[in-house]
Amino acid sequence: MLLKVIPRHSVKSGANFNLFLSDIDFYVVSPSSITLNWADQVSQYYSELKVWFPMLGELEIFTQGEWLELQRVKEENGPLLEILRDLKKIRWMVLEIQKNKTEYHLYKAKRAIRNILIKYKQDIPKMELLRETKNHQIIADGISASLKKIIPVDKICAQINFPLPEIFSFYSRELDLTIGYGDFSDADLILDRNSILCLLGLFPTHANDDPSLHLMRQELRNTPELGPHHLAVLKHEFLYANAAPRIHLKWREDSWRWALSLKEQLESRNVLLPIKLEPNWPFPSP
Repeated sequence: MLLKVIPRHSVKSGANFNLFLSDIDFYVVSPSSITLNWADQVSQYYSELKVWFPMLGELEIFTQGEWLELQRVKEENGPLLEILRDLKKIRWMVLEIQKNKTEYHLYKAKRAIRNILIKYKQDIPKMELLRETKNHQIIADGISASLKKIIPVDKICAQINFPLPEIFSFYSRELDLTIGYGDFSDADLILDRNSILCLLGLFPTHANDDPSLHLMRQELRNTPELGPHHLAVLKHEFLYANAAPRIHLKWREDSWRWALSLKEQLESRNVLLPIKLEPNWPFPSP
């Protein structure tokens, strides 16, 4: 079986890549279906390589069909997905800082955060002056402006048929952030009302979400301006969730259940991806 091994993100684009400070992440693309046993062997081999080559970063495993669909979604929705990924990555780097690793790892994490911040705001503090928390708020205006270049948030919210709250916040599981507008000093990211509401409509629905948000989300998603963006985010999340059990043994069953939920959300909006939900239940014990 001939596999494709494809570098990811900065190592591929060359943007801010540094051999001594940047992790090298990879996709492995299989031309045929993937079994958990085979994926476990690949993951084990990769873990052994990382002992000798510590610059190796994350690994993702996809079938050829999944890979092609993922590239299609990224090509059609790249700017939006990049904003969401940047918000996620800042959160990931904060968690790295909180692990209290070596000075080298702290430097890498802060460097990664600053490289994202300067995309959305010019006068970013020097790295040694960078805070370890609340970095999302530094670029709130830049995030809002970038979002509005892609999605007409004001036009969308003008179509909603019920009064919009003056103060509002919600927790995004995808970003691992509390996002709000109004007087929410404890929120990780405070944006203008319409940007926040459109973010609420973009993300998938979770079983334990606040029921009071359901109607608002549905109205937002039913607008012709936000609906296609919501579907793009759903597809993107599904493709990664479907692949996650192949490399994350600890969360294997949870990942599979989440992929199934995302598939059902897509089908409820008449989207049928040409992707087989793999692997099949039940999972073997790790």
